Amino acid sequence: MESKKEFIEAIHNHKIFIIEKGDHKGAYKTYVDLPDGRRKPIERKSYDMIISALCDYYRGKLDGISPSMRDIRSYLQILNGIYQLARGKHIVRDNPVELIEAEDFKACIAPGKAPEERMFTEPQKNALLSELEGKEPNPRAFAIELAAWTGFRTLEYTKNEKGISEGGRFVPILPETGEILDRIRQHQQDIGLVTDRIICEDDGSEVTNKSIEKYIGRVCRRLSLSATGIHSLRRTFNTVTLMDAGLTVVERAAILGHSPEVDERYYLIASKDAATRARSKMLSNRRKGKKRKTSDPHAVRR
Repeated sequence: MESKKEFIEAIHNHKIFIIEKGDHKGAYKTYVDLPDGRRKPIERKSYDMIISALCDYYRGKLDGISPSMRDIRSYLQILNGIYQLARGKHIVRDNPVELIEAEDFKACIAPGKAPEERMFTEPQKNALLSELEGKEPNPRAFAIELAAWTGFRTLEYTKNEKGISEGGRFVPILPETGEILDRIRQHQQDIGLVTDRIICEDDGSEVTNKSIEKYIGRVCRRLSLSATGIHSLRRTFNTVTLMDAGLTVVERAAILGHSPEVDERYYLIASKDAATRARSKMLSNRRKGKKRKTSDPHAVRR
């Protein structure tokens, strides 16, 4: 029981107290935080029983966590550095991390999403943008809105490069993009901010990438959206906006700033809506083809 108490003291951030009134007087009660931000009460007759209940709850949560391959690679890099330093100081003789092969990463049980869950549908994107537009002017909300209509990566509007970098690219300003830029400029004028940054805090300081990713994650969870993150918006911009505009894979890749191979492998997701539109387009073209007349019965339209 002592080990359980130490475990709870280290991980539990709510006070355990005794109920002093009512039918449950004398029982022990506390709360645990749920993913949606609510608190769940836990109540037991004795202190040992509530400690055991909390252990079961937290161990159940920990069992459901599967670190991503990227996280595990980062952990191993840190461990490798520690062992290398220890070996250099003759504290240890061997570095066991060196024995771990890249193939071992395949044993990781990493959580994954279905392809269609890695991008927003048109109604989902509209719901996200409506939620953001209804809030007070916020640089993180502005950044997410811009990403929806430009396909920008988070770093591209926070690093504030001057001039055009070697890997720079031109992105067309759609009417929606212009409207967002107008609102950003108006907000900066309203608060008397003079800056060359588009996305920045109200005092002109830099907005961090992590704060933008956390912000979009919270909003998406609140709206119960399976897709989260700026890259989901990039995929949506590619698959919905650019593809519907009739752009080729080379043109789409040029606008998004990566190779056509990367575009087809990681960014092009055939959603159910896209598949339905494609079938309708094929049927429509087929009907038009039947009505087309030609003087040469063997002619092929190219």
